[in-house]
Amino acid sequence: LVDWRTWNGRAAELSGLVSEVASLDETRLPKLVDAMVTRCVLNESDVSHQVPRDLVLIPPSVQRLMAGLLHPSAGDAVYQAGPSLGQTIISAAREVREPKGALYLQEPTEREAQLTRTSLAAHGLAATVASGDVLQKDAFPELRADKVIGTPPWEPKITGLPDVAGDPRWLWGEPGANDSYLAWIQHCLYHLADGGRAVILLPINALFERGKSAVETRRRIVKAGHLEGVVSLPAGAIPGTTVRGVLLVLVKTPQDWEITMLDMSIDPDGSPGQEGVPTQERVGHVLEIYREAAEIAPEGGAGDVIYAGANNFSFATIRDIAAHDFVLDPVRYQWNSGPATGPEKLEIHFGELRAQLESRIKACRAADQQVAKILEIEL
Repeated sequence: LVDWRTWNGRAAELSGLVSEVASLDETRLPKLVDAMVTRCVLNESDVSHQVPRDLVLIPPSVQRLMAGLLHPSAGDAVYQAGPSLGQTIISAAREVREPKGALYLQEPTEREAQLTRTSLAAHGLAATVASGDVLQKDAFPELRADKVIGTPPWEPKITGLPDVAGDPRWLWGEPGANDSYLAWIQHCLYHLADGGRAVILLPINALFERGKSAVETRRRIVKAGHLEGVVSLPAGAIPGTTVRGVLLVLVKTPQDWEITMLDMSIDPDGSPGQEGVPTQERVGHVLEIYREAAEIAPEGGAGDVIYAGANNFSFATIRDIAAHDFVLDPVRYQWNSGPATGPEKLEIHFGELRAQLESRIKACRAADQQVAKILEIEL
C-alpha cells in the first residue's frame, strides 16, 4: 500500500511509522485494516470524481447472512468472484473451524486485489488472489469449489465478451449485452463442485428482467433444480443505493423439492419490516428460519417448525414460479399474498420500473463520465 518512492531519503520518518504501526494492539488490527482498505477505495474514487461503479460495500450483518447461507464446512475450498475487497470470504472463513480449506478470489483490478491481500493477511488468512474482469477472463477456469460467493457489480451491461459461443460457462444460455446478472449466476454455478453451494448478492431487479434470453435462462436454471432459495433484503440494507438487494442460494447437485422464499422487507406478522442495515439479531433469526426450512423442504414442508405462520416465508414450487413467468421476487410467494389485486399488481409493476430506472440512471452517469474523459472536460 505504501508508495516506497515517496520515502526515499526519509529513513527516520519511515522508522517512526514502522514503530507506530508495530505498537498497535494486534487484536484491533483486522478492523483497522478493514476500515483503511475501504477508505482507500472511497478516497481514490473521490479523486476521480466518481463512485466506484463496480464495488458494493457490504455491511457486516449482511456479510454474516451471506456466510450463514453459504454454511461452509471445515476443509471446504471457497471461491469468491467479484469486487468485495475480500469482505464476505473473510466472514465465511470465520464460520469454519480448523482446518480451513483453500481460498480463491478474483477482484476486478490489481489495486483491489492488493487491498484484498492486505485484508486477508490482517485476518490471518492465506488465499490465491487474482485480478481482472471475471466475465472477460476467468482466472481459475479449472477451479471447482465447494462454496462459491458471487458479488457482481450492480451494472446492467456487459462489454465485449470473447468467444461467447465457445465458453463452457454459458450452459443455460449465452449472455447478451444486457444479461450481466445471469452471466454471473452461470459463472458461479460453473465453478461449483458436485454437492457445492453458492450465494450471490444481486440487485432485486435481476429477478425480473424481461428480455427473452433472461426469462429463458432463469427458466432453465430453476427447472434444472439449481435454485435452493431466495432471500430479499430490506430497503437500505446496502448503503449507497436505494435499490434493494437479494441473495440467491444455488446448488450444483439438482434438487427436486420446493424452493425456499424469504422476504426481509416483511416482518413475520405480515407488517412492513424495518428498513436499513439489518441487525445481527435479525440476521440470526433469518438464518434460523432458512436453515430449518431447508432441512424440511425435502420432506414437503411438513413438521412443527419455527416459521409456522410466518408471513414473510414460504415454499414455492416450480409450477408457482412458472405462473409468475419465472420472476423470483419472494414477495410474490408469501402466504398472505394470494392472487394479486389490481392495486397490488400496479405496486409490483411500479417497484420493478423504479429498480430499472435506478439501473439506467447509473448507466447514464457512467456514460457521462466516459464522454467527459474523452473530451477531457470535468463534469
